[in-house]
Amino acid sequence: MKTLRLFWVLFAVALVFGVSIYISSQKIKELKSEKNPEKIVVIDVPTPPPDAAPAVVSKSSRITEPTEPMTIPGCQVSPQFLQLKKDLGMIVNNRELRELKRSEFLKDINDFRLQTGLPLPVSVATAKLVLEGAVFNNCRATCHGSVHEVFVSRIDGTKYIEVLQKDKTLKKIPLHEGGVEMASIDELNKKGIPFRSWLAPVSESDWYIKDNFLYYSLDIEGLWLQIDNLSRWEVVVDPQGLTKLTTVTEPLSVPGCNNDEECLEGASRHFKAPRICRN
Repeated sequence: MKTLRLFWVLFAVALVFGVSIYISSQKIKELKSEKNPEKIVVIDVPTPPPDAAPAVVSKSSRITEPTEPMTIPGCQVSPQFLQLKKDLGMIVNNRELRELKRSEFLKDINDFRLQTGLPLPVSVATAKLVLEGAVFNNCRATCHGSVHEVFVSRIDGTKYIEVLQKDKTLKKIPLHEGGVEMASIDELNKKGIPFRSWLAPVSESDWYIKDNFLYYSLDIEGLWLQIDNLSRWEVVVDPQGLTKLTTVTEPLSVPGCNNDEECLEGASRHFKAPRICRN
């Protein structure tokens, strides 16, 4: 009788011990999944101009980020961001105005940019955007999460970026020390000294050059951001005669270039820019 009672006591202890181990293992799995949420990166590649000469992109490309699409599971995009994109789409999709009254069409687009901004990629931390109350795509980022699509109006004097806030007003945020970065493309002279610069959206795609203007293809069919050497922006339609800036295979062969920056060439001219994404 005592033996049977002892058996049941030992059985109960073993059962409790086994259940405890199982519950502990499940909690460890849950904690690991919370610490390592799935992250995905989306990369858009704008369409090159129809008359741009084809170029061979070297293995040392500006992008080292994986190209498969990435999203934030269960994330809801800001309704204000979506509404502004819809408002912009109403102007962009006005085919009659675009085809018959191009100057009026461009005025409407640029007025929208100056008053509200355009959704453009900017290098800035999410916490900074939240702190400033900026309107941005909270469910999509590139470059390991460091580049966000923000409604940007313009660059002011190369020292400030002007972004739209949730209260529908524009705010100037200092570049560099403000935790906000734009892509700075510098043209080099024969001695490797920068003598002309452009501040552009942070892009993993290509830049184009024509005379003293830099061009960035917007994520809107046929529309480009034209940037002069004072970093003044203007939206234009289907610019012609552009030259694509391509990566120099051996950057150290060009005066002023180094391995820490991207060395570019086009139209027998040399440029350097920061590496946008780098592992």
